[in-house]
Amino acid sequence: MKKLREERSKILSFNQMLPNIISLGALCSGLTALRFALNDKFHWAVILVVFAAFLDNLDGRVARMVGVNDSGFGAELDSLCDLVNFGVAPALVLYLWTLKTVPSIGWLVVLIYCICGALRLARFNTQPSKTPQGPSAYFSGTPIPAGAGFVLFPIMLSYALNTEWTRTPWLVIPIMLISSALMVSRVPCYSFKRLRIPVKFVLPILIGIGAFVAFISSSPWFALIAIVVLYAGSIPFAMHSAKNTHKRKELDIIKE
Repeated sequence: MKKLREERSKILSFNQMLPNIISLGALCSGLTALRFALNDKFHWAVILVVFAAFLDNLDGRVARMVGVNDSGFGAELDSLCDLVNFGVAPALVLYLWTLKTVPSIGWLVVLIYCICGALRLARFNTQPSKTPQGPSAYFSGTPIPAGAGFVLFPIMLSYALNTEWTRTPWLVIPIMLISSALMVSRVPCYSFKRLRIPVKFVLPILIGIGAFVAFISSSPWFALIAIVVLYAGSIPFAMHSAKNTHKRKELDIIKE
């Protein structure tokens, strides 16, 4: 009987495998983005990286729903997929899009971005993600999917405005370096894991989400630009909020 229970414990249900399947789907999306970039179809490359980011956000939520969020295997797989999807893929897409016109400097910037992405993921995997009150409200440094969004911003802008001036490497290089620095920095960024919405705001938010979905369907490039700009704009607010939270904790310690 004991042996039977042990054998059953080794069998995974489809629901338990689903987060890993989604992670592998995201990996396929990121790798396929490179295929389209090699064929000069950069709009599809960006769309596939964005889709990989959507799947990356989805797999964590699915893992928590099915109760396998503590799986070491799933966490390592997700991290490796993130490095490819948001570290290697966006950097190579940008190299093929414009940085190859300055091959030495361009490749150096690609390497810096990939290294910073790897360091960001390594630090995230080794630091506690929870506080005694629950999941942390802030990331330390920008997450690597956000870094990918920042560096792909010039391509989004190029298609949204139907222009070529954003294709200059002297615009792309500073953006990639700033994004690399933000990933390995200690700048606090919202994680939204502890986000709680008051009941009175639920209906307006649902209406806003519906309007934004309509915006995406009618002007996808401008919608993606809006997401990147809004996230970048949230960083100063996160810094201010984290600073105030730290001050409140210090005051609580003093009172005790």
